Amino acid sequence: ITWNESPAVGKKIVAPKSLKLPKIICLSDVENKLLGKQGSAQIYGPQKGASKQEVVLIESALKNFQKVIGKNLNKKFYGASGALPVALCGVLGGKIKKGTDEIFKIIKAETLVKKAGLILTSEGCLDGQSLFGKAPFEILKLAKKHNKQIVFICGKNKLKNSVLKRYTNLKVAELCALAENENDSFVNAKVYLKKVLGDLYEKS
Repeated sequence: ITWNESPAVGKKIVAPKSLKLPKIICLSDVENKLLGKQGSAQIYGPQKGASKQEVVLIESALKNFQKVIGKNLNKKFYGASGALPVALCGVLGGKIKKGTDEIFKIIKAETLVKKAGLILTSEGCLDGQSLFGKAPFEILKLAKKHNKQIVFICGKNKLKNSVLKRYTNLKVAELCALAENENDSFVNAKVYLKKVLGDLYEKS
C-alpha cells in the first residue's frame, strides 16, 4: 500500500493493483457506525481508556482516514475493532457482514435455543454497548422469540429495567450486587459465580 501526497494530487491511500489477496470477509460483532455519537471513537474510546480530548483526536483521525481512501464508510458495522473494517473493506476490498448472524448460522444457534430448557449467557458489563449486535444480546432476542427462560450473568448491570422488561423470562445475575464492592467482585468472581450457579441448581 502506498501513501501519495503532493500539492496537486492531495493525500490518498492506494492499494497496489498487483496485490494478490484471498477473498476477505470481515465479521463485525457490533453494529456501530464509524463516526458520530454511536461511532467507534465516542463509544469505545472511553471504554479503552481514552480521554475526552483523545476521543476528539481519534474521531478526527477516522474522518481523515475515510477521506484519504476516498470512500464513505460511515455505515453500520464499520466502527468495530478500532474501525479495522475500514482498512479491510475500504482499502483491501473485503466484504463486511454481521458477525453474530454468520456465527449463529455455523453453530445453528436457533436450533439449539429451541431445544434448550434454560439458557445461560454472559458479558462482563451489561450496558448500552451490549445492544449493538453483541452475541449475548442477540441470544436474548432468540430466547424471547421462542419463549425460553434465560439467565444473563454479568459482572455489572447498567441497563434500566425499562430496557430489560422487553425480554420476557429474563433474569439478570449481577456479580457486583452480591459482592461488598467492585474490587471484591473482581477478586472473588469465582466465588460469586458459584453462588449464582448454585442458586440456579437449587431452584431447578
